[in-house]
Amino acid sequence: MRNPPGEYVPQAVSKSARPFVLTAVIGAVVFLVLAVIVRANGGVTSFDTSVAIWFGDTRTGVMESLGTLIASLTTPFVLVAATLIAAVVLWSRRRRSDAVILAGSVFVAYLLGSIAKRLVDRPRPIAPINLSPESEPAFPSGHVLVVTTIAFVALGLAWAYLDRTARLVWTSVAVVVVVVVSLDRLVVGAHWLSDVLGALALACVIGSCAMIVKARIRA
Repeated sequence: MRNPPGEYVPQAVSKSARPFVLTAVIGAVVFLVLAVIVRANGGVTSFDTSVAIWFGDTRTGVMESLGTLIASLTTPFVLVAATLIAAVVLWSRRRRSDAVILAGSVFVAYLLGSIAKRLVDRPRPIAPINLSPESEPAFPSGHVLVVTTIAFVALGLAWAYLDRTARLVWTSVAVVVVVVVSLDRLVVGAHWLSDVLGALALACVIGSCAMIVKARIRA
């Protein structure tokens, strides 16, 4: 028996959102565990130190220059500005819910990242590991958090409009961008490894929640 047009079908919504609910729960657990471990160890774990030293010892002059360039192009401020432009374009094309979800997700990512930084209050690596030391707390990485949220949400919103080949291509592009930015934060020494992992986990939580909202809107 078919449902009347416009009728809310909770079973269908629940089924489509189930993978995102699971991803959000796993991401939240990982993020909270990392935050507790980082806080309990006074800001730096032995594994973080080993990884940071390895990147500092193996990077070359070219890697330092390229890493600094990538860092400047992917600052949260630049990414938020680009997101707002994209949201305006979506709004003008009458994809208003997508515009709100994209802009809202990035805003939430930036806000939660800032709150987490203050609560955990973790010091960043220092010179010579860190090429440009900052006073802002390290956990989680703002660069990685915002760029991963954008990649996750943008891909999720576009998924229904893409064919199989386009999905494969854009998923690959999103993964490459996230990996490059994540590695860049370690190459320039701006963050510890757990800062990057925490940012990835939190971005998965935010992106999954955005997709759950999108599923309910479509219903």
